Amino acid sequence: MTNYSETYSPPAPIVNVKLRNSVTLESIIDVPMLLDTGSDLTLIPRKYCDMIGAEVSKEKFLELEGFDRTTSIALRPS
Repeated sequence: MTNYSETYSPPAPIVNVKLRNSVTLESIIDVPMLLDTGSDLTLIPRKYCDMIGAEVSKEKFLELEGFDRTTSIALRPS
């Protein structure tokens, strides 16, 4: 059964996942992630990328659109 987080409105499904670097095979488990089967991409907090040594996108800005159709700009810290 999928857990729903009351942090979101409406409540959204959250799952714990295993993240693995496909090159080094370094991995971490039980990372809580928002489950969105209609998303076009997945955003992972940088701290998890650093933990497994994953390459981080070089794009400076990303425009994001939520399921409620609101948009925001994500700035990648330098």
